[in-house]
Amino acid sequence: IVLLEATGFIFPNIWPLEVVRDLPPWVQNVLPERAFERHDFRALRDNEIIDDPLFGFRYAANLDIPIRQGEISYRLITDSHGYSNLDESLYKSSDILVTGDSFTMGSTVEFNESWAQQLATTSDLRVLNLGIGGWSVYQYPRVLEQYSANAAPTTIIVTLTNWSDLSLGHYYEYGQNERV
Repeated sequence: IVLLEATGFIFPNIWPLEVVRDLPPWVQNVLPERAFERHDFRALRDNEIIDDPLFGFRYAANLDIPIRQGEISYRLITDSHGYSNLDESLYKSSDILVTGDSFTMGSTVEFNESWAQQLATTSDLRVLNLGIGGWSVYQYPRVLEQYSANAAPTTIIVTLTNWSDLSLGHYYEYGQNERV
């Protein structure tokens, strides 16, 4: 058993990815990052998703990384705030502000293929994308409160894409005394 355990931790990349991804978090935390990388998969690394006291978590600033999940590959691009935008001036002046989860962010598609970027391109309006993969209705009002006053959009779109957005199982602690 000790030899098998040692072999697993020395060569975790020989484990099937489904097995590695289903391991308890305490086991995943001791495995090296290479355990989660395969020729057809590159997961986000710990330093690419950061804790945020207001939102629970968000993406790190200024990312431009390749993500591969099976046959799907795309680049995750974030601005200085950790959102999928290339134009920093959108935070000071936007026509439309959008927020939501991975669908709004544009997960699994190239940056210019996200629906928010398609909206900006086809309408010729300035669209500020504040979507983050894994977010739910608990983050949406907070991100709107944080950014909408400065961006001064005429339209706000909050995207609810699946039942997990409305699930009561998502709870995060914000601050010392506030519990949502």
